[in-house]
Amino acid sequence: MGRPDAGLRAAVSSVLPSGSVEVAPAECWHEVWAVASVDPVTRRNVILFVQTDVTAKVVAERHLARVMEAEHRLVEQLFPRHILQFITEEWTRAGRAPAPLGPSGSSLRWQPVLRDCTPLATSHPEVTLLFADIKGFTPMCKEVEPGQVMRFLNELYSRYDALLDKYGVYKASTVETIGDCYFVAAGLIRQDEDGMAAVRQDNAVQTDPLHAERAFMFAKAMLSAAREVAMPTNAQPVEIRVGLHTGPVVSGVVGTRMPRFCLFGDTVNTASRMESSGQPGAIHASETTFAALRSSDDQWEPTGGIEVVVLQFSNTNGWMHLVGFNLRFARA
Repeated sequence: MGRPDAGLRAAVSSVLPSGSVEVAPAECWHEVWAVASVDPVTRRNVILFVQTDVTAKVVAERHLARVMEAEHRLVEQLFPRHILQFITEEWTRAGRAPAPLGPSGSSLRWQPVLRDCTPLATSHPEVTLLFADIKGFTPMCKEVEPGQVMRFLNELYSRYDALLDKYGVYKASTVETIGDCYFVAAGLIRQDEDGMAAVRQDNAVQTDPLHAERAFMFAKAMLSAAREVAMPTNAQPVEIRVGLHTGPVVSGVVGTRMPRFCLFGDTVNTASRMESSGQPGAIHASETTFAALRSSDDQWEPTGGIEVVVLQFSNTNGWMHLVGFNLRFARA
């Protein structure tokens, strides 16, 4: 009796449309096995073909692959490359596969990896930080339905997010919850050779000399984008306050339940102060940011300075989109 040849395997298929989950009735996937055997009646060598409909299996596998790819892209947006490498190495060292992001992969499974994130702390000698806040957001939340608030924020922040790559800035976060505040860092992250976000190292090759310029250009684009969105309460264009400050920061990962890549330091506090003490529809920049800007703009005006806890007193400058607007910020 001949020995079955399990090595011969073929798949007969029709290609599914790109990005499609549903299968048209005429489309199917079949798995065909060809096995060498012996006819029990004639004792002659024969080839036995076994055909199995595996359409449902193939569609499910393709759908799962697309979901996993989307999850990987999401994680790459949340964490720079060195953090993803750290998590992978820790799981490998523990002899376990990385936890999935779905319901079965709860945050508890990440805790053994993220208990000590000290090695991930990085010092950045000079970056430019941007804080932006919506005028009238708190009273608006009391007047409209929660769903309307979320639709409004999604429309506005989606416009901001679409500008991030264009101006080469990174959407960051701080330890505390900052509500409707939008926080961006310029000069912190670069795109590596694989297209992934990577933290800039303190060397001449990776340092971005245009970080202040990038933050300023992004801030101006934010002002324009905000005017294209209407407030749910009065249908008037959104007005935002924008604050800029340049200085050193430390980055790292905080938390185990919902770990986040965060920035720390007085530069963060001062940038937030620039925003909170600014005027709606204007960009409020510290003296260090103004000095770091390489382009001249006659729409800047000195504000006379403000009190900042970490700096005691700081000279600042204001920029308005409307030419000729006489901007004067009151000292805090």
